[in-house]
Amino acid sequence: MIEVGLDVSRLGLMTVIGQPKASSQYIQVTGRVGRSRGAPALVVDVLGTRTPRDRSHYEHFGSFHRRLYASVEGASVTPFTEPALERTAPTVAAILSQIFGDGATISEQVDSYWDRLTEVFVDRATRCGDARSVSIVRNQLGRLRRASKLVPHKPLVWSDWSRPADSFLVPFGNPLPPDRLIPAYWRVLTSTRSVDPDAVGFLHDPGIQAKAVPAEGDGGHDEEDFM
Repeated sequence: MIEVGLDVSRLGLMTVIGQPKASSQYIQVTGRVGRSRGAPALVVDVLGTRTPRDRSHYEHFGSFHRRLYASVEGASVTPFTEPALERTAPTVAAILSQIFGDGATISEQVDSYWDRLTEVFVDRATRCGDARSVSIVRNQLGRLRRASKLVPHKPLVWSDWSRPADSFLVPFGNPLPPDRLIPAYWRVLTSTRSVDPDAVGFLHDPGIQAKAVPAEGDGGHDEEDFM
């Protein structure tokens, strides 16, 4: 039920039912407790005798935990697909354009380095992919270059997170400012740990009482009030 992103220092006890399929998931799950030096933690593994993965975890428990991170699986990413390039190409292009670009405006900096940048991308796609990979790379880079030429008369800086309306780069997953409806921006990654936007929940009226009705057969008879 709990995996990544929950940092509550007072949590100190966890029960893991069955060994997760991935070692990285096991590390993330059990790392939710013991987040504070003043709050020791205990993790209880409940393993099944009929599951080969659980039996192996039990039989090699000591050696597995002594070399825990050596068992982490590599991430699987299909290179040069449209979703992968939509997330990564703007970030790489922005970094290289700012380092090697020469010009006063964003469009000029992009233009001055674009042929060299395209060559780097296409060469890599040719070595690791096929003709379709090269085509996807060229289409994605073409969209980025067209966006850089749509910068309005109002001058934009590459990035200024304190002034989103004046920033050409927009963090991936962040909403656009109201006056940025035209595609004159690049969405870039600002973290190598998380590439997905967060989900935010809102409680519209916390004063409403809810009734928890016990399910049939659980032995309960009374409703419980929640605030």
